[in-house]
Amino acid sequence: MFLLRGTGRRRWGVVLAWVAIGAVACAVMGWFALRWVPLPESLFAAPIPEVELLDRNGQALRSTPTDQGAFQHPVRFSEIPQPLIAATIAAEDHRFWQHPGVDVFASSRAAWQLIRYRRVISGASTITEQLIK
Repeated sequence: MFLLRGTGRRRWGVVLAWVAIGAVACAVMGWFALRWVPLPESLFAAPIPEVELLDRNGQALRSTPTDQGAFQHPVRFSEIPQPLIAATIAAEDHRFWQHPGVDVFASSRAAWQLIRYRRVISGASTITEQLIK
């Protein structure tokens, strides 16, 4: 192959450069393509499902039903205690304020661990990605 002339480190450098260029091109194309994907209306008007959290033995974890029988109810963002927001961000996506919704560093780390250990070691989804799911 004409692009892989040379030996050793130079060849691997060229290969890695082409892989990086391809990855950046895919990311840019994906970024622009997602701008034209319409969001479903049900995302905005869907009722909040009743959720009961269970432990690993199937026992309910502190379920307090409301007057309507639901185990959760919508609240305004301003009603959520600030320590709860900080704890959620710390536990789920500690780089939340440093990325635009997709954490490339975490995705790369998770991909490397998957290749190296041949099993999932850690996740890479951000709070934004979890919301989309």
